[in-house]
Amino acid sequence: MVNEREIRRKLHIATGLVIGVTILWAFLFVPRLGAHPQAIKDGAANSAWMFYKMQLAAAIFLLASIILSRLGRLGGKICIGLLYVAAMLVFLHDFMVFNGAVFYLQTYEGFRTVAILILVCVGANLVAGILAIMAGNRLGRG
Repeated sequence: MVNEREIRRKLHIATGLVIGVTILWAFLFVPRLGAHPQAIKDGAANSAWMFYKMQLAAAIFLLASIILSRLGRLGGKICIGLLYVAAMLVFLHDFMVFNGAVFYLQTYEGFRTVAILILVCVGANLVAGILAIMAGNRLGRG
């Protein structure tokens, strides 16, 4: 018997983490990279928009999986696929952003705090991706 309360808790925590990181990307990282002259010259400002869109898509997939998880058996099957897609997007996002954050930390003057905050967001996203996979696995057993 799959404990539905446990699955929902994992799903809600993962969604909350991803939405929090998405908000940080929208209001802190993208504007800051868009205003940094060297980031504009290097193309990091354009890649920040791509990272934001990828993070936003993962947040939308996780929100859709919360809604679909309440529909029953058919919704549960669709929900599992959405959870795995969202986890894949989060892991892909983290892989690319980690490399960028280390580059920002070493290269851009006055960007140390933001780069460290990006690395913290990478960690939060990793936890969210793992929780999404765990919720998908538990839904698949039920």
